[in-house]
Amino acid sequence: MPIYEYVCDACGQRHEMIRRYSERDASARCAQCGGEAHRALSAFAVGRGGASTGATASPAACYSGG
Repeated sequence: MPIYEYVCDACGQRHEMIRRYSERDASARCAQCGGEAHRALSAFAVGRGGASTGATASPAACYSGG
């Protein structure tokens, strides 16, 4: 199951939760104050390209053909 990041509406605390894909947009409870939290756009979801991430191969290099 994927890990999603949530932000609490009450206290602003960020936390991660392992949830089913079908539950990703459902609200969650904050681990710190118990307030309602909504899914946030995490740095991983935005993506960071470049050689520092180890992603140097082009998509064509990964394709074996056929």
